Amino acid sequence: MRKAGIMIFALLICLLIAGCGNDSSQVSGPVTKAWDTDNATLTITPLEGSVPMQWMCKLRASVTLSSGYTEDISEYARWESSDKYIATVGNEEKNKGVVTGVSPGSVTITARYYRFSTTTPVTVSHDNPKSLGDSAKVVFLHHGVGASVWAGGVPEWFAEYNIRNGKDYSITELEFPKNAPYGWNNNPYDYWNIWVNHAGAQSFREEPTLENLTRNYNVVIWKHSYTVSSILPDAGNAGNRPYEKTMLNYKLEYRALKSHMRSFPRTRFIVWTGPAIVQGAAPEEQAMLAREFFEWVKNEWDEPGDNIYLWDFFELQTEGGNYLKSEYSAGPLDSNLNPDFSKRVAPDFCRRVVDVIEGRGDAD
Repeated sequence: MRKAGIMIFALLICLLIAGCGNDSSQVSGPVTKAWDTDNATLTITPLEGSVPMQWMCKLRASVTLSSGYTEDISEYARWESSDKYIATVGNEEKNKGVVTGVSPGSVTITARYYRFSTTTPVTVSHDNPKSLGDSAKVVFLHHGVGASVWAGGVPEWFAEYNIRNGKDYSITELEFPKNAPYGWNNNPYDYWNIWVNHAGAQSFREEPTLENLTRNYNVVIWKHSYTVSSILPDAGNAGNRPYEKTMLNYKLEYRALKSHMRSFPRTRFIVWTGPAIVQGAAPEEQAMLAREFFEWVKNEWDEPGDNIYLWDFFELQTEGGNYLKSEYSAGPLDSNLNPDFSKRVAPDFCRRVVDVIEGRGDAD
């Protein structure tokens, strides 16, 4: 669904600019009567791109008015590649402006918006560089459910993978947050509170900030406790109480977390969806809201071409339902995992981490 209300000027329908150009019928988006169309400019960033084969990069298009006001119109532009056999560019809702390298060479990527158009050159290189190297350092932040998956064979899997493939990947587990002094809470509010609200070089209540973690690790993996799935309906001024577990707060906190993670482009982040809860541990309404939230995380919050990747743990646990399947749980009312399920999903988790390390994170 396209975003609405993002312009600070009055929005008009496309008919107001009929006759501006042949492309006007093929795009839609915000149009303002404040536009000085003779002086407005359309720009693609970055001005020149490079992408390895099978990798993706995200281009953005923005219009700047003569007043200096700039608006990102990436999702409304029509994108074109001069040679789809060298690189393609997405025009679907989630992939607007996402360039995928196909074969070595150079192409011109064009963005069109009403009568405006602009181009940028993109070079596709032959190699798929493993920029994290053969000795990437990974940290896995978790609580009980994550500890179960870890105990399902994660360190053993990496030890074997390193031997077979001549790598020296290291993966470390870290309870986050610790039970004291912060308290054993790791819902969206807590990640936002520690990493965004108290960002900086100093730890917060003995918990590492992203400034701390990104100095020591190439990949940071984080997840929530299963209590994340006990979502409450939005109510009144919930946005003024960020600690409340509402859909509104979750989305606000995730957007802020995404922005902050992107400020560390040399570090790759893997975010788990879920974990889910067992039936009987929460009413159906909360379980349905949990699925709605993690569908939003997958389909809207996550974007290809950046340094953030997902592992869809929620779907593995629920298999299309709203609850953790009873045969995967530790007990009828216990949302922790049983050992058999942990051993089954641990290799899937490890392969996902290796794909991100080795540059295949967007190749889902």
